[in-house]
Amino acid sequence: MFLPWVLGSLGFLFGSSITVQICRHESKFIKKIVEDVLRKVNRVYLHVATHPAALESRAEKVMAVLSMGSAEEVRMVGIHGMGGIGKTTIAKAVYNSICDGFDGSSFLSNIKDISKQPNGLANNSTQLKSLAGSRKWFGVGSRIIATIRDERLLTELEVDQRYKVEALNLEESLQLFCWHAFRRPNPKNGYLELSKRVVDHVQGLPLALEVLGSHLFKRSQLEWESVVEKLLHIPHDQIQKKLRISFDTLDDQSKAIFLDIACFFIGMDKNYIMKILDGCGFFPVIRVSVLLERSLITIGQSDHKIKMHDLLRDMGREIVREASPNHIGKRSRLWFHQDLVNTLRSHLGTKAVEGLCVDVSAREDVIVSTEAFAKMVNLRLLKINSLRFTNWCYEKLSKELRWLCWHRCPLKVLPPNLDLDNLAVLDMRFSNVKKVWKETKILHRLKILDLSYSVYLVKTPNFVGLSSLERIEFEGCTSLTKVHQSIELLEKLVFLNLSQCNNLKELPDSICNLRSLETLNLSGCSKLDRLPEHLGRLESLRKLFADRSAIKQLPASLGLLKNLEHLLLAGCKEELTAKSLFPSFSRFVSTRSAAAPSTLLPASFSHLSSIQWLDLSHQNLSDSDISIDFGSFPFLYHLDLRGNKFYNLPAGISNHSSTISLITITNGLKTIETWDLRHRSKETTSSYLQESESEGSFCSNHKYFEACSPCRDVPNWFDYKEMGTSLLFHMPSSSIGESRAMIVCNVYCVNEKHNGSNYDSLTICYRNKSKGYETFDIHADHRVFNKNVGQDHIWITYLARLIFEEMKADVGDEIEVSTEVQGRILVKKCGIHLPVYSYDKNKK
Repeated sequence: MFLPWVLGSLGFLFGSSITVQICRHESKFIKKIVEDVLRKVNRVYLHVATHPAALESRAEKVMAVLSMGSAEEVRMVGIHGMGGIGKTTIAKAVYNSICDGFDGSSFLSNIKDISKQPNGLANNSTQLKSLAGSRKWFGVGSRIIATIRDERLLTELEVDQRYKVEALNLEESLQLFCWHAFRRPNPKNGYLELSKRVVDHVQGLPLALEVLGSHLFKRSQLEWESVVEKLLHIPHDQIQKKLRISFDTLDDQSKAIFLDIACFFIGMDKNYIMKILDGCGFFPVIRVSVLLERSLITIGQSDHKIKMHDLLRDMGREIVREASPNHIGKRSRLWFHQDLVNTLRSHLGTKAVEGLCVDVSAREDVIVSTEAFAKMVNLRLLKINSLRFTNWCYEKLSKELRWLCWHRCPLKVLPPNLDLDNLAVLDMRFSNVKKVWKETKILHRLKILDLSYSVYLVKTPNFVGLSSLERIEFEGCTSLTKVHQSIELLEKLVFLNLSQCNNLKELPDSICNLRSLETLNLSGCSKLDRLPEHLGRLESLRKLFADRSAIKQLPASLGLLKNLEHLLLAGCKEELTAKSLFPSFSRFVSTRSAAAPSTLLPASFSHLSSIQWLDLSHQNLSDSDISIDFGSFPFLYHLDLRGNKFYNLPAGISNHSSTISLITITNGLKTIETWDLRHRSKETTSSYLQESESEGSFCSNHKYFEACSPCRDVPNWFDYKEMGTSLLFHMPSSSIGESRAMIVCNVYCVNEKHNGSNYDSLTICYRNKSKGYETFDIHADHRVFNKNVGQDHIWITYLARLIFEEMKADVGDEIEVSTEVQGRILVKKCGIHLPVYSYDKNKK
């Protein structure tokens, strides 16, 4: 069944599936069978696809969310995704496969088109309520499937499950395309590369693959090459017509946002773009959500960058081109490099131009006159990376600018006649500016100021007239020596990045008045040796990055930062002088009294009640330097203590009240024999520890804790011990609500007889010999190990229960844990302990 305008179809399956019943009268039973047979014989099945590709697997996923085994409930499922992705095709396939199991069925298609006809359904969300307003309208066991582009409407329908249709992969795309272009699943001789070029352009959109394949059927190679060349510039008419369905229903400002993204903002940070669009008066929070719901854009879950399918991008750009196909200067947005440069040099721009993007490469030198912008009075968006001007008449630039992006700007200072009064974002990364403005500038609408890697910038601007600033970027400004004290006036500032400003020696005390500041990045400020005394006034601060700085003592007010969640204080790694199997072990054999006690952490440090991520690595800390109890940090889940000189396990780690997903202490501790990790009682989460460039570490999805220390034997509390590199055990049982973790250790030294490869590595293999599943961790150190270790060492790690899930381990299964070595490492003994702990299965 297909729903309205942005919906594809809406299919209803009524009643319950047929079940064999013992009837009192045989005639009634026979009659029911006859009715069932006639219903199946007379059934008209829907045409799904002449050449289905990857359809079966997608239909099976929809079947799974339909829960066909549950006959006592009415269930609604939504299939959503961008136009042309195959929603209707999947719905038809599912309908055909299950309709025989229902007393009645119906498939309503093209509801959008029907709704436009006289007496048609209303063309809005009321269609949903008209068709499936209540589950009470349907018989027990009914299934309702809605295909839709606007995911928001599935919320109004209150569907039980949703299935998002993803693009086809390369193999599936090529197969579908070939079925339509050649009537076979693979290309004809001589057409493979051409086919791949088409498929690469389409990027997994079934509709586009079908239309283009059909268009190229039985055409010559010359015609193919012409079509491929055309695809690089103008989308195929039929594809555009289909893809424009969602676009045409948008309001004017949503259309403007879509076109801005299609022409300028793909692959850029969402928050950055939102500031620009908000400055344009587009109210982007609601309208960007609409674009997301209609599958016209996507936002990366990890990088938060706005993305758009290439065909949608091309559709948007074609819409812009269609407005003035023969006069480039009369188009609303200009982005094609050569056309744009020609337009600027010929002064052909008009008031129709709202956005312009030119990025000059290092191999060319584009110089134009500011007069080229004189007629572009409505210009909102301007990107002119590396562009140079022949004159200083900057008043010719539009007064409506909301975004000025001028990377590698050649100017030493921004001219006073450049009108930036309406600017929301000023992005001048890699510029030559020494001073931003000669005079104080009043820009009350400016929200982002980015001068990153402007290596000649000596000091920040006076912030008096920049009251709306929310984000400031000075990363990599290596000549910067002073932050203007007026920074305290920025009441809305949330993010301040001064990382890698390696000539910055101090921060003004006034910075402590930034009550809205959430992130302060001072990483790599190698000459910054102190933080302001009243740092604790930054009541909103959540992230403080001060790693690789010269800071030796934190202010006493640090403990007032009740909202601080991330604190990075990692020191710089020193060159190693002592020789050891693992470089970090060299710190153990050095004399403790050689270094003065550290004063890095104030007594108030333990008051950081919200801390989650703490990095104190390479700070040369010893036992006496840390008097805090890590158990006082209830939300701590990542702790890095590498490169220090602890002789004992710091307090509060072994019995932490919460879940610490990763603790790293790859240094020489006095002994591990006294560590008893058996009572770690909390469930751990999966974490990732990447291989260190100098110290070596395990690449693991399950690591909770690891440490190294001089030691001759496996601690007594280990359940299983063996000489050599491997051991076997049978998976023990656990009570309900309990699970097992795994603690692994290896006692090792250097093989003095080894004279082969200098590449040293350890691979820990975990095998379920009963079922054939296995997983592993790899440890590798890229520095040359010296063979004169002096004593045996032990490596110990605590792994979460997920290690057993990967091996599909059940009670009684035979498990083997073995160590495979390469290079000069010689494993002497190994041990396993399997601690029991309680956990919540529903906890994420």
